Amino acid sequence: MDRQVMTDVGHESLSADQPVPSFPAELPKPPVPMAVEAERDVVESMEQLWRRSRMVRNESVSIALDQVLSSLALLRSDSLTLHTDELQEPDLTRHVSDASPLLPADGRDGRSRRRRRGAPGGNPGVSALLGSWQCQILRPNRPQHEASVAVGKESLTLKWNHVEAFIGKDPLGEAFLGKESIASVNVIACDFASKEGDCLDLHVLTTPFPCSPDGESFYRRYKLFEFRSSHHSRRRAAQECRDAIRRMAEASPLLSGRSRVHIIVNPVSGHRQGKAYWERVEEIFACTELDYSVTLTERARHAYDLVGPHGSLDLSVLDVIVCIGGDGTISEVVNGIMSRPDRDELMRRLVLGTIPAGSECALAKMMSFVTPLAATWTILKGHRVRPVDLIRISQSRRELFSLCGVGWGLGGKLAEDSEALRATYGPARYLVSGLKAPELHEPQGL
Repeated sequence: MDRQVMTDVGHESLSADQPVPSFPAELPKPPVPMAVEAERDVVESMEQLWRRSRMVRNESVSIALDQVLSSLALLRSDSLTLHTDELQEPDLTRHVSDASPLLPADGRDGRSRRRRRGAPGGNPGVSALLGSWQCQILRPNRPQHEASVAVGKESLTLKWNHVEAFIGKDPLGEAFLGKESIASVNVIACDFASKEGDCLDLHVLTTPFPCSPDGESFYRRYKLFEFRSSHHSRRRAAQECRDAIRRMAEASPLLSGRSRVHIIVNPVSGHRQGKAYWERVEEIFACTELDYSVTLTERARHAYDLVGPHGSLDLSVLDVIVCIGGDGTISEVVNGIMSRPDRDELMRRLVLGTIPAGSECALAKMMSFVTPLAATWTILKGHRVRPVDLIRISQSRRELFSLCGVGWGLGGKLAEDSEALRATYGPARYLVSGLKAPELHEPQGL
């Protein structure tokens, strides 16, 4: 609107009696051709529509979450009796059955583990202690503290003496007890951090927020050291603590007990963040005892060639294939497997997972989370393996398979033409391809 007003005033003839209009400090821009102006209007309107849709989606998720929490509070108030010894500080990590639609391998509901009216007391998971130890703890971005570790069958509890240096304007501070409970579904690994065997590394991946596909998980690494025991040496106490944590973590085994993994990374998918996402989660895979290997794709259909009939990847020794890329990357893997003569046996045995790094990540939005750490948690701990349907497309002698959907005609042409724009526009290439398509401006066959 401002540009149009400036153009009109610039072409108006002024008389001596008329006041001279004030112009902005910068010179007016020349008139924009109508075709370009119309194209800009289309882009601006689509951007505004996208922002409004995003805002409505966030508000809908917030409203739905409030309703779910209110309903759960009513249900639990009818079936549970709250006792003062059950009041605890909010846990930084939650069990998958309480925080996600995904269920643990045994299929039990998390609410069944809570104390019912008249049931015996006790903290679930800690009531049957595997052991407790005194040690020093070093938490992420926190100073060293005296701590105790109590390991139960389904969770462990860390407690530490924390001295806050400043509380408000009081320079004296005060001492208080800090506590964090970690469920077995959040423990990724626990092992010795030094050759001496008296220091433990505890790797934790928190449960993602359940009501949004954008929910993020957090990776934390704790150091437990200087174990104290009146009966054993520091090394023996550390070893006992490590073994207890490992037994507790086996309640939610990594990859449901599968151990042979191959990871296919597409570095140019979507925002070109595939390699960066892998570097972000590599430490998590490295701390486990999984037997994994990695391939970075170098060209289109590279993933297909890896797993296809003449592929270099030996699928007979693999349990899981993880794709770090977009929908196209996992589509190449599926089509490569389905082109093999032993596809039926492979599809029954192999498990596929995705850490989304593409433009749309439609499959991840339907089945998992779109952030790398949350998707990694789903693959390693918080999943339930189940079959999915495939769409088969037959054309003459050609057979293709799809997980998300199929497009043809104008939609297929826009997707095909957008590949040439990937390096320049990234995820916006579909919009640019549509604006440049002559079929939208000059309809044919009318």
